[in-house]
Amino acid sequence: MSLTLPTTGYDDQVKLGNIIENWIMQVGFDNFPTSAAEFLPISLHPTTIGSVYYHGVVQKSPTIRNSMDLATSTAKSGNVTLSLNNIQYKGDDLSAELFSTSGRNYINRIVKIYSCMPGATALSDCLQVANLRLTDMSHSDDTIIMRLVEARPWDFLTVPNEKTTELLIDVPVSYGQFNGN
Repeated sequence: MSLTLPTTGYDDQVKLGNIIENWIMQVGFDNFPTSAAEFLPISLHPTTIGSVYYHGVVQKSPTIRNSMDLATSTAKSGNVTLSLNNIQYKGDDLSAELFSTSGRNYINRIVKIYSCMPGATALSDCLQVANLRLTDMSHSDDTIIMRLVEARPWDFLTVPNEKTTELLIDVPVSYGQFNGN
């Protein structure tokens, strides 16, 4: 994923040094969120961006790991592990929300991570640094562990695996317009 700096002073804040960066996360459920009612807003430090309050439950700054070796044409997927405080959320534990007593499904849904500088008031003031997918969760009484991997456009796509009836030869897969024989 390429990064594009926000147009409103993000780069000026970075140059100052000694800043307090905040990471905010949008943990989607069901389909990816189009409004604040469709994602769980969490962050490193409590903040409000736009009209959305992000709960400061993330215990430490996430580290996003991925690698690419152009010489050997290999790449490793990025992954992140988040540790969250199991706070009271909407009258119950946050773990109850995440583990589906709410009826929402968070597993295999998109999680967007943004870097926000002091003074950010809108999501457009923040830099999106990751587009991930929640793959696994576990929890204890006071901590929730979320495991995330890089979300890619080809996730959950399958290639047809058909064979001819007579010779059992794989049927080619074609994309776009073509004339079959």
